[in-house]
Amino acid sequence: MIVKVLRFQTIARFRRYVRYCISPKEHGGGEPERLLHCEGDSVVLPVSPSPADPSASVVSAKLISEQFWDWIRATRPGKPSPKYPIVAPIVTFHPDDHHKLTPALEAEIIRELIARVMPGRRQVFLPIHGDTDHGHGHPSVGAVDAEGRIWNPRFDYRLWEQGCEDLEIEYGLTRVRQRKACAKTDRAREVMRSSPKSSELQAAIRTRTAPPRLRLQEQLAGILRDSPGFPVFAERLAALQIRAVPNVAGTGRVSGLTFIDAAGEAYKGSSLGKTFAFAAVARITNYDQDQHSPIISRWLHQPGDRLSYSSNGGAASGAPGDQTGGIGAHRPAMEGLGPPRSPESSPLGRECPVGPRIELGRPTSPTAAGDMGTLAQTTGDIRQNPGEAVGGSQRSSQASRFEFLAKQWADLARRSISQVCETLAAVARVASRMIGPAHRQVKRPDAHSRMKARPYDSAAATSPHFQL
Repeated sequence: MIVKVLRFQTIARFRRYVRYCISPKEHGGGEPERLLHCEGDSVVLPVSPSPADPSASVVSAKLISEQFWDWIRATRPGKPSPKYPIVAPIVTFHPDDHHKLTPALEAEIIRELIARVMPGRRQVFLPIHGDTDHGHGHPSVGAVDAEGRIWNPRFDYRLWEQGCEDLEIEYGLTRVRQRKACAKTDRAREVMRSSPKSSELQAAIRTRTAPPRLRLQEQLAGILRDSPGFPVFAERLAALQIRAVPNVAGTGRVSGLTFIDAAGEAYKGSSLGKTFAFAAVARITNYDQDQHSPIISRWLHQPGDRLSYSSNGGAASGAPGDQTGGIGAHRPAMEGLGPPRSPESSPLGRECPVGPRIELGRPTSPTAAGDMGTLAQTTGDIRQNPGEAVGGSQRSSQASRFEFLAKQWADLARRSISQVCETLAAVARVASRMIGPAHRQVKRPDAHSRMKARPYDSAAATSPHFQL
């Protein structure tokens, strides 16, 4: 059993969801019945709509959705409603369990799951669908119980997963091998591969092909099955036409890999799962930074490695022949590791200073044979040209830019302090005018005071003066 939880904030969206759940599918081509079973608690269910009458499902969905909102107004009079009044967990059974369970028994299991995760008397609308190989239910549960309490725990996915785990054991159902809620107690249950997204699954259904993410995961798993060395790993990637784009820091340390399959689909290794992150790949292949730096350098300068983020969970390849760095690469660090960039490569269209180039795997002296490379610097007399003496013209331009920004910040701070002082002086002047008749010393007839009250002279009063 697996669960995907949806939440609805408005009645309009919930009405559309209910209409989808209760709409029957028109029979044709021997397709199975879609709506196998429907029941509810504290909800009046209308007559099942007919496929010949499209408006019947609209009226039924409106009737069901309005009952949930009426329940909230009745149980919480004068109180604000929750942000998400409806919780809709989609519960899916394994195909083997779907063939041996009846729709009524599936509804009973889902009811028990809801009672364990969301205790209390609540509104429940539960349709069971059977138009796929894996039976699934679309229960809609009210977040407000009969006493007006709102159910809104943190990390509720752990509760749903733990409830599914207990019910699988209790009813003898097929157990899910990888479950995040059980990873703390059993490391073997940790999720090592990421599942395809809904958009990828829908595209796979339309094209009747496996999702690219699954294909790439299977290929990488086959490459890493016997724990090869890093050179063998690179050769196997090339044999399967899989390109690897490293994310290299300025120190030469590799922090990630992006894999691009033969079709041009690009995914970060970490987005494919923990097994394919660079930390796991480096551990499996015995990667060494000094020894395997030529391979990283070759991957870094391969053509067509400019990528941009896309909606498929990875990246989208860019123009071929562009060598400005891989996906996720830190731009200042990649500028030093890759070839020089043109002024047009700046995201703002301005000319960017090009940093010194570091060549990986080329020692500069016999004692630096294991180093990643050296940074060439321009030497000179600091008294003649400080910028050229330390880093060349780039350092000079950076120093001048820093000096300009420092002056701007100092000028801004000076103006701000002056404005504060002027404001305080104005407040003091207003306060000095206000004191006078209301604060003069009044001599009572029966009091013998040695001091005589002096008349207040507003012209002689001076306001304090603030100066930087």
